[in-house]
Amino acid sequence: MEALGSPRDALVRSLGLDCMLPAPEPCQWGWRYGQIDPRERCVLVIGAFDGVHRGHQDLIRQGARQARELGVPLVILTFDPDPSVVLGAPEPQLLLAQDRFLQLWTLGPQELRVCTFTQKLATLSPEEFLDRAVFGDGLSPCLICVGEGFALGAQGKGTVPYLSSLGKARGFRLLAQPLLSLEGAPVSATRIRQEIVSGETLEASRLLGRRPFVRGTVIRGRGQGASFGFPTANLMCAPGMALPASGVFAGFGVLDGSAWPAAINVGEPPTFKSQGLQSSQGFLEATLLGFSQDIYGDSMAIVLYERLRPSRPFDSFEELVATVRTNMDQVRERYGEGPLKLISPVR
Repeated sequence: MEALGSPRDALVRSLGLDCMLPAPEPCQWGWRYGQIDPRERCVLVIGAFDGVHRGHQDLIRQGARQARELGVPLVILTFDPDPSVVLGAPEPQLLLAQDRFLQLWTLGPQELRVCTFTQKLATLSPEEFLDRAVFGDGLSPCLICVGEGFALGAQGKGTVPYLSSLGKARGFRLLAQPLLSLEGAPVSATRIRQEIVSGETLEASRLLGRRPFVRGTVIRGRGQGASFGFPTANLMCAPGMALPASGVFAGFGVLDGSAWPAAINVGEPPTFKSQGLQSSQGFLEATLLGFSQDIYGDSMAIVLYERLRPSRPFDSFEELVATVRTNMDQVRERYGEGPLKLISPVR
């Protein structure tokens, strides 16, 4: 995905927020977007791909290079839900499933295969998984690409050496991509979660290769912002999403193909704690500069650029209003005011 650049010039061009997936079609073990000829050999890239971060992008680009050299289509196979959810060790997710699929689709596969991950699937041996969900479900890979720490099948039996040996018997070659490292540490979803939760959204952006964003539904809030002259969009985020620590962030609200500069509050504002709007999904509200439409019930993505300040209580509403206006001015100075039309990724 693109290098990060000028906020208004490079904003969300590679986020997939303005990309459309083709209509899904059912297959035996899930569904697919796009479809290759089942008689064709292909390069198959397999992974959970939470966050679709720079390490994932490198792996998929390697698969794409191999596919071009071999003259065959590229297929990505991922899972829904994330295997960690079914296996009882769920982590906060960096992307909702649909956004993960969009991110993967922007990387250019001819087919994106989504395998429904169930307890039944988790009990399959590596051989059974390949026979049923790959070769037995319309795919015939000549090359399978995975990360070097990948394991497939019950109890993680299908390690890289195991799959490499299995490939010799099943007619495919295995390519294990070394993990991408930055500053001496692997780029991983765990590392990115830690950066986001601690509010280090700029570092998370560097590891993701894009700005982090969350998605939710706009709900009615306290109505205090409107009474102060700056109405806010209150977002109910999906359960299980990785959200930053409480604080005020600069970023953008994205809906209907446009991105609006925004001052974003994450976490219940200390000044209003007595009014108790906090929910188990987390509290997030955004003041969109230059925006005045009624969007209750709409889905909106919030792109997090940088943390402006931590949350803190105020001694008076006057102090609160003055601080919020200062935050809005900071956003305006950095990113302007009014909508920015998104640029769809080229397929």
